[in-house]
Amino acid sequence: MRTELEKAAEMFAEAPKRLRAAIVSAGERGETSLEIAKTINFAYSPDYVARIIREAIGPRKPGRRAAAGD
Repeated sequence: MRTELEKAAEMFAEAPKRLRAAIVSAGERGETSLEIAKTINFAYSPDYVARIIREAIGPRKPGRRAAAGD
């Protein structure tokens, strides 16, 4: 039982980092913040998703798909 609890706690602690990494990856592929937020069942709002992407890769370049709300 102890190993199971330790593993579950470790996965819980790593979940936000893994979700942020997946969000950044999707943003790099051109997914919009709204599409990403829908895919993650609005665990984070589209605005927060856009912020995560901006902080990781900077603002979107001209010619890329517009972010949610644009």
